[in-house]
Parts: sequence; structure tokens; C-alpha cells
Amino acid sequence: MFFVYFVNYLYNLKTQRAQELPIDYWFNVKLEILRYFIVALVVLIPIAFWSRGHWRDIQTLSKVTEDFGAGHLSVRANLPRNANIYPLAAQINEMAARIEQLLGTHKNLLHSVSHELRTPLNGIIGFLNLVLQGVAHNKDEENKFLNLALSSSKHLLKLINDILDISKIEAGKLRLESEIVNFEELWSEVA
Repeated sequence: MFFVYFVNYLYNLKTQRAQELPIDYWFNVKLEILRYFIVALVVLIPIAFWSRGHWRDIQTLSKVTEDFGAGHLSVRANLPRNANIYPLAAQINEMAARIEQLLGTHKNLLHSVSHELRTPLNGIIGFLNLVLQGVAHNKDEENKFLNLALSSSKHLLKLINDILDISKIEAGKLRLESEIVNFEELWSEVA
């Protein structure tokens, strides 16, 4: 309100002075500068308050993505539901949860695979060590140890081939071939 009265006062001064000669152009320039300044204040102050909240939310999302990229997988964006960018924050949180779950699954898979590969490998090493140390009392027992080592190595090779097949399936490079299978024979192999 004060500014409106002040501007009216200046305008009245201007009209009074316009009647006087000579015309003061510098006064008119000052008055126009003051008007532009007041309009700028009236427009920019609300814009500043409005954009402050948006900027804070964007900074929060930026920090979350930076922390997540640095390996802190449990970090999430906690924005109020009334924030304009809340849908984006929710999508980032969902993506982070899925990535965290996939990495956990990947870690469990690596643990299981390494355990499954170690078992036949330890069998091979153990049976070959028994043969090399001369623990076998005769040739039949030595052949038994060697056959067990061979069986473990074949099992290991099958596991490695299965892992490679899974990789090919994921890469879309494995071609499936259909063939007729005897179900009874297959069942007897599995059972």
C-alpha cells in the first residue's frame, strides 16, 4: 500500500512539474526506474518463494542419486507427497529398491555358484592327493580314487557348462533345439 501511495505522490509531482517549464527529464527517468523496480519486486518476490521449495526438492534428489551412485544403496528420497516432483522421487526410490534387490540376488547367486564349484573341485584334489600320497593299498583302490576324481571333474564340467548356458540364454545367443524324448527314460535318470 505504501508503494502505491508513494507512486501516486510521485505522479502528482510529475504532473505539477509538467506544467512548469522547462521540463525535467531526469525526474521522469527516476520515476520510470522506480516503477520498474516496484514491479520487479512485486513479481520476483513471489517467484523466489515459489522456486525455493522446488530448488530444495531438486537438491534432495540430486544428493540421493549422487549417494546411490557412490554405492550407498539404502539411500532413498524422502519428499513430501505434495511436492511437485514427488512422482519422480517415487520412481527413483522404486528403481533404487529394484537395483538393490538385483544386486542382493546377484551376490547370493555368486555365493551359491562358488559353493557348487568348490565341492567337485575339492573332491578332485582330495582323490588325486590320496593317489599321489600312496594311500591306496592296491591298484583297484587307486583306480577307484581316480574314477571318483574323474566323476567329480565331469560334474564340475557340467556345472561350468550350465553356467555358460545360462549366460547364453541371458544374452539371447542360445539356440534351443527340439527333440523327441522318452519320458520313462528321462524319469529314471532324474529319479
